[in-house]
Amino acid sequence: HMESMLIIGNIIKILIFVLWINHVTACCWYGIVSAQQSGDKIRMPVPELVLDKEPNLYTYLTIYHRSLLNWSGDMVVFSLDVWERIYAVFSSIFALVASASVVSSIT
Repeated sequence: HMESMLIIGNIIKILIFVLWINHVTACCWYGIVSAQQSGDKIRMPVPELVLDKEPNLYTYLTIYHRSLLNWSGDMVVFSLDVWERIYAVFSSIFALVASASVVSSIT
């Protein structure tokens, strides 16, 4: 019984870590995107998606979702400039290594 509780505890710690890393990745990506664009709106690299530059729940969840897509390698959201592309490449590499570490720590 104690061993299963330790395993569940470790899985919860890993999940919290993954959620936190995606939050940091989303915040960094938001900073890169908002610094590159002027005005009070952020043009997202998704057809006809424009977000308020003023952070709100929808903006955060959209950017967090984009951050989660790096873990799966999905390219639903495209980069609009070279800085976004550079960040996307490095965050995708990090996500690949981190996800392999997560899987290996569970098994």
